[in-house]
Amino acid sequence: MTDHPGRIVAGRFQPGKVAQIAVAPGDGNGPLWFLECPSDPADPKSWTRRKLLDRDVLSGHTLETGDLNGDGHLDLFCAEMHTPGPKDKCTAWIFYGDGQGKFRTQELSVGIGNHDSRLADVNGDGKLDIVTKPYTWDTPRIDVWLNQGNRP
Repeated sequence: MTDHPGRIVAGRFQPGKVAQIAVAPGDGNGPLWFLECPSDPADPKSWTRRKLLDRDVLSGHTLETGDLNGDGHLDLFCAEMHTPGPKDKCTAWIFYGDGQGKFRTQELSVGIGNHDSRLADVNGDGKLDIVTKPYTWDTPRIDVWLNQGNRP
């Protein structure tokens, strides 16, 4: 079901007995896919997929899931490496889930490389923050994006 596998996360992004899956390219380029299965997960024909972006992810070496905005629904964080990758056009996105399998997309940054970045509550305030590092671009380096959003 995926042309360019690399990074994968699974979770309950919508109601149902089968978890949903998001797949992004890792060392290559390709779509960010959202896969869902309304019936038998053992039957490959039961799975459907849709793109979450209008463009390919280039060297998308980060894909994480967690509730970033505190609304009780899983969100996605996907980001591209700088080098190799699209260099100063590398992008990081947050996909805010609505609990029904739909997402609102926010561009978090452009030009800051991500390699195997993570979500974690860094400062202990109960909100997930984003911890990033590049692969070879501008190293050694760690960036921490503290979540300053209001919880519902």
